[in-house]
Amino acid sequence: MTSMPQCCKFCGAFQDKVYSISGKDKRFPALFKTVLRSGYALPHPNCRHEFIPYFEEMEAPEDVERMAKQSRIKYDKQGNLVDVRTQADIRSYQAWQAGNRQRNAELREYERMRAFYAGKDKDAPYATLAAFRRARRAQSKNYLESRKEWTKELKESANSTQKTQDKISLQNYQVPKSTIIRQEKDAEQWARYDNDYQFYKQEEPSITIDVDKIANEEGLRLIGREHRLKSKQSYDRKVNDKRIGKPYKQIGDVVRYTFEHQQKNAVKDIRKTLANFQKKGYTILAIDNKWKSDGVFKGVNVDILSPKGVPIEVQFMTKNNHMLKEIMHKYYEIARASTTPQNVKEQAEQKMRELAVMWEEPAGIKEL
Repeated sequence: MTSMPQCCKFCGAFQDKVYSISGKDKRFPALFKTVLRSGYALPHPNCRHEFIPYFEEMEAPEDVERMAKQSRIKYDKQGNLVDVRTQADIRSYQAWQAGNRQRNAELREYERMRAFYAGKDKDAPYATLAAFRRARRAQSKNYLESRKEWTKELKESANSTQKTQDKISLQNYQVPKSTIIRQEKDAEQWARYDNDYQFYKQEEPSITIDVDKIANEEGLRLIGREHRLKSKQSYDRKVNDKRIGKPYKQIGDVVRYTFEHQQKNAVKDIRKTLANFQKKGYTILAIDNKWKSDGVFKGVNVDILSPKGVPIEVQFMTKNNHMLKEIMHKYYEIARASTTPQNVKEQAEQKMRELAVMWEEPAGIKEL
């Protein structure tokens, strides 16, 4: 797990350590019993840490021994995590969090101001976010006077919008597609992600040949094989919504496959399939067993790296559970969209909770 100075108490206790994915190597803490015990691929939402492969054979014996000691997790007598951060680190993290809250508040207010003046004969008093931030932080006279103008009308508009949203129901709601705007300042980032997609697309046929062989050798069926490559349009939306303006990070589900396993022998089938991937030169990066968590979605998701460096997402589900997942997915898309009215979001979340009782848990799946 990578490390950074500005992090929370939880990540501070777990960062800069090596973990055992299987949990069998007792020199290192078990990944899914410690930092990823919640069953998610990250320690917590919006976490900036990453998990990267550690190759023991490429390290000197004394370095491996040092890393094993460094990877020990500190607990107090009650079994609680010890906050290993220095006071300077804590202050730095608190200042960073406060700065994030301030910047987010400024951005939201700037967007409200822009929305107010859009289509009006009068220009917005601030043409850029930077100018707006300076005026807001200085509480300038121009800012205070102009703010009265746009906040009054927006409050009236918000009340009207809420009345309209209350009439919208889950049955007739459609999630609007996000608008993709490629700004010149983001050109370098877009170029890198575009190159990634072309590389993934180029390598997908050879990866699919391997996956087809594995499915045949293990006696498993591939579900939704025709959707194995994320469309460029869908990929661009994800890059636009979750990557642009942030540190570079690969999109891990561009090439994806779903194996259908039986209700019985699920753990055995999954382990054999993953071992087959490894025999063919693939690297298992992370296993996200959602049966161990309290979330509404269930299944086993595995992050795999191809021999040529293409990230792959592999899911394991029974036939019935896959059908249930497809039904639930449309409600998930509605619930997670920032544009969804609150009453519709609540209806979608309630619908997922109602459907979640229908998951059929395979025998012994939580052992994985």
